[in-house]
Amino acid sequence: MREHNLHRTAFSIGWSSFSALLLAVAMPVAAEESESDGSANADWVEEIIVTAEKREENVLDVPLTMSAFSAQMLEELGMTNDEDLENMVPGLQFGYDTEGNGISMRGIGTQKAVQYNADLAVAFYVDGVYTNDIYGLAPNLFDIERVEVARGPQGTLNGRNSIAGSVSYYNKRPTDTWDLEFLSEFTDQFSQRYNVAFGGPIDVLSNLQGGVLEGAKLSFRITAGYHEGDGAQENIGSAGDLDAPDEFTFAPQIRLTTDRADVNLRYQQAHDTGSSRAQVRLSDRDTTSPTYLIGPWPVANPTYLYDQRNPAVEACPSEQFRVYGGICDDIKNVVVSNRASMKDNETERWSFNFDYDISDTIAIRYTFGSTVTETWQVLDGDSTARVGSAQDPYVPADCVTNYGLQHCLDEGVFFQDTEVARPWDNDESSHEVQLFSDLDGPFNFVVGVYKYQNESHWRYRGINYADPRLFYNAEERVALIDLDEDGTPDYANCEQFYQQYVLGDDDPATPYIDGVSQNPSTRLGCEPGNDHSLKGGSSSGAAYDVQAFFVNGEYKINDAWQVSGGLRTTEDKKSQVGVSGTSGVAFILDVPITSFGGLANRADEWKKTIGHVSVEYTPDEDRLYYGRISTGFRAGGFNQISGGTSAEDIANNIVPATFEGEELVNYEVGIKGLFLDQRLMLSAGAYKQFFDGFHLNEIQRIDPAKADVRDDPFLEYTGNIDGTEIGGAEVEATWYINDRWRASGFYNYLDSSVGNVRAFFFNRDADDEGTFTHTWIDLETGTQMSAEIDAPRDATGRRLPQQPKHKGALTLTYSRSLPNGGGLSVLSSLSFTGEKYPNIGNIEYQKLDAYKRWDLRVSWDMPNNNVNVTGYVQNVLDEVGIQEYAFDWGWLTEPRQVGVQVRWRPQLNN
Repeated sequence: MREHNLHRTAFSIGWSSFSALLLAVAMPVAAEESESDGSANADWVEEIIVTAEKREENVLDVPLTMSAFSAQMLEELGMTNDEDLENMVPGLQFGYDTEGNGISMRGIGTQKAVQYNADLAVAFYVDGVYTNDIYGLAPNLFDIERVEVARGPQGTLNGRNSIAGSVSYYNKRPTDTWDLEFLSEFTDQFSQRYNVAFGGPIDVLSNLQGGVLEGAKLSFRITAGYHEGDGAQENIGSAGDLDAPDEFTFAPQIRLTTDRADVNLRYQQAHDTGSSRAQVRLSDRDTTSPTYLIGPWPVANPTYLYDQRNPAVEACPSEQFRVYGGICDDIKNVVVSNRASMKDNETERWSFNFDYDISDTIAIRYTFGSTVTETWQVLDGDSTARVGSAQDPYVPADCVTNYGLQHCLDEGVFFQDTEVARPWDNDESSHEVQLFSDLDGPFNFVVGVYKYQNESHWRYRGINYADPRLFYNAEERVALIDLDEDGTPDYANCEQFYQQYVLGDDDPATPYIDGVSQNPSTRLGCEPGNDHSLKGGSSSGAAYDVQAFFVNGEYKINDAWQVSGGLRTTEDKKSQVGVSGTSGVAFILDVPITSFGGLANRADEWKKTIGHVSVEYTPDEDRLYYGRISTGFRAGGFNQISGGTSAEDIANNIVPATFEGEELVNYEVGIKGLFLDQRLMLSAGAYKQFFDGFHLNEIQRIDPAKADVRDDPFLEYTGNIDGTEIGGAEVEATWYINDRWRASGFYNYLDSSVGNVRAFFFNRDADDEGTFTHTWIDLETGTQMSAEIDAPRDATGRRLPQQPKHKGALTLTYSRSLPNGGGLSVLSSLSFTGEKYPNIGNIEYQKLDAYKRWDLRVSWDMPNNNVNVTGYVQNVLDEVGIQEYAFDWGWLTEPRQVGVQVRWRPQLNN
């Protein structure tokens, strides 16, 4: 306890010191510049209008830390995907592994693999519509008006699930001015992209006289794109490269505007039938031993006597991570696979935005959204190129070639040739009504109601083509069952076996016969045929029904001081709409036999009221100082039925069926404004967050009294950890050095302290924290076994996983006009992501190294300003970093890419 308190004290002192230093630097700059002429160079800085607090306002007037990117900034920086956005935003980390931390902000993420109805920590919006699904949100970031990334809890006004922050995409809307933009892109990865946006007025209302539509304007906009390529992730196996897009997007809009109303309807479809990106194994497997350890348990090694190293770490020391520690500098985003990567992802999104001025001082807004998404991804599951030999299809060919068939059989050499498919579908809709005031007095408000419904289903199918049980003939296998060893089959046919053995006595007097479990609950049916490869898998579903009411008010005390605050009461109803699983015939007639089991539907609800209070001080129109206290809430959920957890575990209270909601209090101070004669735009802030019930994936020891005969004394599930703290500071700035040079960038410092928790994680370098003796029944023999196992370790005070302590970016831009017209600009951007830990164990030899990315872009605007040609090199040094890590696997950053873009914007209104 004393060490924990010392850690928390040191953490608080460090954070406070950094906050004081930040404000000490910012305040003299503000004081020095406060007497300057605020209008001398008002055109230096581009004004970015955002709607983070539901009203249109300059990003410098919003009392919270946020980043905003206009259409021009997105184009200049060459931002086209999640990784580009991540590199330019403090505290934001994208993650794609369900076992990892997922998409996180300031270290708060979502481990979806161990939760049903998992609520995202970072909320995503498209044109004001919340979505639980991130596929197809803003394809290639083309025809986007702006992107807003708000950090810290945003739940008072912004929908749901924004305990860590929110990312909002706003598409360009139709206007009554004709415009056309065409973009083509070609890269050295043999990818090509074509995007077009076209719109203008529809002249059918201009002759209307009188009525509510007098003076109304109708306009349209159509956005479309096609993106295809040969694959950015190299595969040295036989199945072709991965991460190859083949995506078509189409988005029409129609808009009606009058003196009082603004109505916009948008439909978007995105469909990608290319190939998925794969995780990369970050360590070599030991191919010299017939077994390897998972924790303390030896399991058969499918790479025994395999003759090929892992290509991703081929230039690294053998068995890095496990023996030498760390990741070497020469890791490559390369895989080996003999199974093709495929995907079929499709989404259809509707959004309807209706704004109406009831009077000069009161306005109403209605926002509707609907999304239907289906994704289907297939990947190689064993990350090897091993195939069966001609002599025996279930013995690897490389072993037979190198050692001979008999040696391989004697050694028991086997292999895996697996293919994994993960279909997922999502159907969601939302309604939001807001009432705004624009009163002449000092007080104004926003009041709203919100409703959201969602139903999603996921499925898992894993096929091991090297497992002979997938191709058993059930009748032939039944004829081999002779448990009493009398020399004759025990069952005449499959039907008799099914009726007497599978559906027989639920509570047999003898639970084991010759070491074979006789419990029919672990047995499956006797399926006909010889090919059962498509009959296995598992599935589940989840549903949400959410409703909320919110109110926000602001009061202007005088010209310099303003206070604001808001409350939101939310009710989340969740249900698990079914879990089912079957291993098909693959595991029948071969003992012991297990299945995933099943679980009846579960339902629960979580209610909470959250809020915020802000104090703003504006000494002049170019300065804002603010302090903010906000609370956040994320509803609880259901623990999953897999990874060793079963319906019986939950029914017997070995694992809690549900976990509670997560709450935080966020304290934040900041400064925003224009300095140095309005050439410097600065936004800086410091924050501290305190959690109750922090959601954390835990591997915990089972109560020995409840462990029964299981061989594994640990279970993995989501629990609530009290006492977790996160704190840090951020600085974003853009400096217009002169009319040709501009520098911009950010730096963020982020640290955390996990609350009081003990969890199991293997650490070969740790001091001995004790062991315990575990006993269990071997299901194959029915005999009692025992082993001495490391006890769970104290993780209190350690840093959260996937959380870099330091992150930053610096962009330098040079632009000038050319003598014959047009212009030239050169941009150099360097981003840096610091080292991080893959789990709360903070194990030094597993620490993920820092990485950086350097991009170069050269753009030429032709004299008529209708055509822009840009050449670029992304990741000039071809440095690959680990974006997200889980177990021995990681998602790696993009390799070097060289490309050229051509934009054509003809003048259509001349």
